[in-house]
Amino acid sequence: SLSEELITRAKSQLISRLSSGEKLIDSLIKSEVVQKKTTPPAGSEAKEVKMELSLKITAYSFKEDDLQALSQKIVVDPPAGFSSNQNQTSVIIEKAELDKTGFIKAKGKINAYFLPTLDLDTVQSHLSAKSKDQAVDYLSTVPFVGGVRLYDDFPLFFLNGRMPFMKKNITVKIIPTIL
Repeated sequence: SLSEELITRAKSQLISRLSSGEKLIDSLIKSEVVQKKTTPPAGSEAKEVKMELSLKITAYSFKEDDLQALSQKIVVDPPAGFSSNQNQTSVIIEKAELDKTGFIKAKGKINAYFLPTLDLDTVQSHLSAKSKDQAVDYLSTVPFVGGVRLYDDFPLFFLNGRMPFMKKNITVKIIPTIL
């Protein structure tokens, strides 16, 4: 229908005018017919009918950064032995409605991810000068380590398949995975 086409076009224009990091709240996009005119008038016979329709579109948007900041205040403290992974925390608005007083009530979903806090200095110390098999065996005993990948950034012939002797030359990266 003409009104659906106009709403879709208006929504596209609104989205193009949003600032970076802003999003429309789809469930709060409202349309109201302001003017509707058909030529010739309804009930008359004609080969062509021309319809003019004017809509008033009301929409609300939010800044994703503001929602992210709010979510950081809401997220519970991580369990013992874990820290919050801010880069993977996401917020989704599932339902939003406008009440009679003009306030927006929204229901959201926060997905927070936590990473294990490891004593990297101790891990590096245990890995120094170990064979790769010994390193994998040790890492499999470290709580919350679910997998291991060893890389030789600068393989040296005299290490003969061993980890570097100096712990400062060992880099440990924690890579989060979603189960």
